[in-house]
Amino acid sequence: RFNRAAERMFGFLEAEVLGDNVNILMPDPDRERHDAYIHRHRKTGERAIIGVGREVTARHRNGEQFPIHLSVGEIRSSGRPSYVGIVRDLTAQREIETTLHELEQQLAHADRLVTLGELTAGIAHEINQPLTAIAAYADAGERMLDALGPEQAGELCTVCKRISEQARRAGEV
Repeated sequence: RFNRAAERMFGFLEAEVLGDNVNILMPDPDRERHDAYIHRHRKTGERAIIGVGREVTARHRNGEQFPIHLSVGEIRSSGRPSYVGIVRDLTAQREIETTLHELEQQLAHADRLVTLGELTAGIAHEINQPLTAIAAYADAGERMLDALGPEQAGELCTVCKRISEQARRAGEV
């Protein structure tokens, strides 16, 4: 049997696959190894996938590969084994996981930017406090020197202006 869901998933009609080896639904290298897996199971009873569900890659009729969850069961009838496979397409789940991972990365990046912004604001505040004090003292010194008269305070007044300008410039940075 190859139900309608399998027809949609793999792109084959039931009539096209009945009687064919199930390996047409597998990409290489599993396609090439499939018969050996079945032979080993029949000979040794060793179960690689039978009775154990696992994620594998499947192959669509057009050659496109996609992730599936595969559960295989063995049915014995008249001493002859048959197998039933239950398949679930994981493509949408993988896309959601990829999107979720990308969003988590974006959120982590945004969180780092917020932290960086807070750190920058803290550093700016810590630097601006002493620079503001330096500028205020330089302005006060300049006013005091102006009171003495231009002849006595000429060079010191220029130095105070430069201190004040450089403190303001550093504060703007």
